[in-house]
Amino acid sequence: MITLVETVFINHTQSVKTDAGEFIINQRNEGYAENDGKWTVSQHAPLYWSAAGVLRSKGDGKFLGVFLTPVDVIEAIESAEPLPLRDHMVR
Repeated sequence: MITLVETVFINHTQSVKTDAGEFIINQRNEGYAENDGKWTVSQHAPLYWSAAGVLRSKGDGKFLGVFLTPVDVIEAIESAEPLPLRDHMVR
């Protein structure tokens, strides 16, 4: 079960890990073109350092959307699929 921290900062940002991957959640409170309090959610592909010391990614990230409430955010994360694997060097 996913729960969001209810403490509000200027921009409420947190990460959540599930079996589908890692998600970055940000509430648009200040510093955005639209300071509307809505939530943005992005799914991030795992990063790792190769044996040669090169930063690599195991896929491409995905923007899941802008949501009105934390409940909508949780539903989007819970229904997200794992990202397809595409190992490549980060530029």
